[in-house]
Amino acid sequence: MKKAAFICIVTVLAILTGCREDRQFRALLDEVDYLMNTRPDSALALLQVRADSIGQLPESQRMRYHLLTAKAQNKAYVDFTTDSLMLLVTDYYDHHGTPNDRMMAHYLLGCCYRDMGEAPATIECYKDAVNLADTTRQDCDFRTLMSIYGQMASLYDKQAMPMEELEALERSGWNALKCGDTLNYIRSIQLQTQPYNLLQDTAGIYETTEQARALFLKHGYKEEAAQALAIAIYKKLESSHFLEADSLLRIYETQSGRFD
Repeated sequence: MKKAAFICIVTVLAILTGCREDRQFRALLDEVDYLMNTRPDSALALLQVRADSIGQLPESQRMRYHLLTAKAQNKAYVDFTTDSLMLLVTDYYDHHGTPNDRMMAHYLLGCCYRDMGEAPATIECYKDAVNLADTTRQDCDFRTLMSIYGQMASLYDKQAMPMEELEALERSGWNALKCGDTLNYIRSIQLQTQPYNLLQDTAGIYETTEQARALFLKHGYKEEAAQALAIAIYKKLESSHFLEADSLLRIYETQSGRFD
């Protein structure tokens, strides 16, 4: 009888200890997630310290640990060299977690392929990620959506796909507005001058330049407003409108912050 009572006490203590460790680890992951946007290096360091202690944790905690580690690695500009772990993480979140979790997992899998130089696989993962987002929810991660579309636009630019780039930039701008990021919203307009340049659409270049420039000035971004003139200046020179080009060049030289 005493032996049975002893076993029962040991079992209860083990359960309580496990619950306490589980709560402590969950608190650590919450702290790391809070640090992520402002101090990704510190977040990654905190996670790496606990790398050897996650084996006994529940699967949900292990998967969140791996997801946050990949997120911190991406934000700290540490290149991914393999997709093996993120394939496991995306498979898990395809059946568990929130729409934001699923979006983030597929986005980070795409980041793996981005760093590995596999552009087609990157685009496919990014498309999967945005399709998994639930933009009707109040907690939708519009900032991550903004970033995904921005990176899609960059890839389309490298592949000389201007129509796809324009669509990605417009979607990036829409999500920037949804998360209250005025600066990146204006930048998404300014960046449209590049695909318009590939399309040889001079009117589109001038229109988006003026729109972006007016918005930059309205919100107090004087240097960005001057920097937005770059492609317009090139087109003025190309079409031999030298006086207009000279006027824009003077603004660029004195206000862009790119000249000493």
